[in-house]
Amino acid sequence: MPVIRANQPIHTRRLALVILGVVILLELGFRAIGAVWLNRPFWDDRKYVPDEHLIWKLNPGYSGIWNPLFPHLKINRQGLVGPEPSRPKDPGTVRIIILGGSVQFGFGIHDFDSTSYSFLARRLRERESMQRKYELLNASAPGYSSHNGLQFVRHKLARHEADVLIMGFGGNDGAFDLAPDKDPAKDWSVSDMSIGGALTYSCILRWEETLRENVLSKYFPHKTVAFKRDFPRRVPLSDFRDNLRACVEDCRARGVEPILLVEPHPHGVSDPTGKVATHQAYQEAIRRVAGDMGVILADADSVLQHYPVGEVYPDPTVQFFYPSIRGQEVMAEVMLEALERAGAVKPEESAPAPLARE
Repeated sequence: MPVIRANQPIHTRRLALVILGVVILLELGFRAIGAVWLNRPFWDDRKYVPDEHLIWKLNPGYSGIWNPLFPHLKINRQGLVGPEPSRPKDPGTVRIIILGGSVQFGFGIHDFDSTSYSFLARRLRERESMQRKYELLNASAPGYSSHNGLQFVRHKLARHEADVLIMGFGGNDGAFDLAPDKDPAKDWSVSDMSIGGALTYSCILRWEETLRENVLSKYFPHKTVAFKRDFPRRVPLSDFRDNLRACVEDCRARGVEPILLVEPHPHGVSDPTGKVATHQAYQEAIRRVAGDMGVILADADSVLQHYPVGEVYPDPTVQFFYPSIRGQEVMAEVMLEALERAGAVKPEESAPAPLARE
């Protein structure tokens, strides 16, 4: 039997290998229990690239697996979701761009053809005629706030020759997040995002976070709320209003029709951390700016509140701000109706059934 001496040196490399082996076994064990498997490797960081104005953007020309969103997604050469736009824009074509964060991007839906963007694109194709064509592009990206949106309007919009810009922000602006929206000089490298994405998909960290949150919420409920409120907003409410006004003014100066979209959130759910109330404050700011500046408003939140929450949201406790496929379809109808009011889309002769339920 080997004798362990008190002064025996510790083999650091051997210890590190043992710890690594234990971590790998735990990760595999958690995955076997939870039946959770990745459909892309940790190191696939190609879907984002740094940008001098936007800080990060979708990688132009990217084509591949995108987890946990769509099994497959293709980004065009302009770094947008949608077809390759004609250059110069074809006569008789109305080019519409959607700009926002993960809600407008379609996060939470595992079928790209079932996002609000895809539903709206199909409805627009139904309205096309020999005289008028519609081209819908999506410039949204997960994590974008009104700060990123303003930078897009000022530095990217002109090159896309858009006729209409639908902007939907608020969820990321009011989030407790330390993303460098206010500091473009801060390093947000592709490798940093790749590491962060890898950690996000770690089952060990998921279990640790779930356990920690359950313990804190059960035994220290007030501490949990106070902790979350210690973080600053990514974009303060006053800055959010200023960003929206600047976006509207810059759009109009470029001859682009602005439409403001009110991001929805589930109604009738508990709000222990105050994020529903916070989001409502940002939603009201959007409505106020639209009213003050005479901007067409696509109030998706008000419309979705007329539906049972279980119909337009899959599970509010898991995907809080992300509508279900039915919710995505309703959002598309709201945007289509706003486009009609803006005169960008000709209304159908026989109007569809009303969105809101009595």
